[in-house]
Amino acid sequence: MSVHDLRRMIEPLKARARDRALILRRQNQPDPQLLARLESAVAAARSIETTLGELAEQLGGLFPYRRLGQGGWVVGVSGIKLRPRPGLRPRLTFTRCEVVVSLSEDGHALEFVCHRSVLDHDLDVLRHVQPLGESEATMEAWLEAASLEFAEALLCAREDESWRPQRAIRTDAL
Repeated sequence: MSVHDLRRMIEPLKARARDRALILRRQNQPDPQLLARLESAVAAARSIETTLGELAEQLGGLFPYRRLGQGGWVVGVSGIKLRPRPGLRPRLTFTRCEVVVSLSEDGHALEFVCHRSVLDHDLDVLRHVQPLGESEATMEAWLEAASLEFAEALLCAREDESWRPQRAIRTDAL
């Protein structure tokens, strides 16, 4: 058996394997609508990341992060501060402002949930729903209002060590 004979036997096997791979690739193509929805969620998470990153730069002591979790993107800023206690070890206190970006159950809207805490004191949880076809202006206005409330609370806490937030109320929109 020559090299040419082996090549003639192998070529049809390679062609059949290529054809099977192409058929499987075509069958396993994701739904284009699903891809568009996911791209919207990723774009919203990037926009939020940019806004919160700018907030972290302005306030100092906060560090941005982004991760997958809780059914979507989790984008936020966080910081740690040592608080002295008389006669005891200093205590670590945590500050964070994070937004969870996820698709609604029906897949036709983006849902945003904002969790905020300042020096271990939780602020109210804010929620926003944006249909996929709408512009990001409403989400950006919602995020701006949430960020400003967070910044105000953080600056008040930095100035006054005895600061406590007003009673936290769960709200659906600002």
